[in-house]
Amino acid sequence: LMVTIGSDLKVIPVDFASWRVYGLGGVNYHVFRGIATVSKPGTGACTVDGRGGCYQPTNGSDWKSKPGFHFGAGTDFRVASQEMFLEARVTALQANGARTWMVPISFGLRFF
Repeated sequence: LMVTIGSDLKVIPVDFASWRVYGLGGVNYHVFRGIATVSKPGTGACTVDGRGGCYQPTNGSDWKSKPGFHFGAGTDFRVASQEMFLEARVTALQANGARTWMVPISFGLRFF
């Protein structure tokens, strides 16, 4: 389970009548539990995976909060009178002396 609060800076280099492409970046604050995070070797209890990497196991009941950042790209488009968007971000969660990377992909409708 993860809850992320973020702030974005959005740059729109391509803007047509019913379609535009943009890049974005910003900072995040993550609150999570039940998620194993990447760990720098020598920072507490570390479980080694098959490729020599190290991760911090989780017990699933303790909530943790950590900062992070993200960058990505997306597109806004219009179908009939409905505005929609599709976007992908590369998100980093900074914990245990290392970064855990995620790639959330969002599709949505805009109402305004």
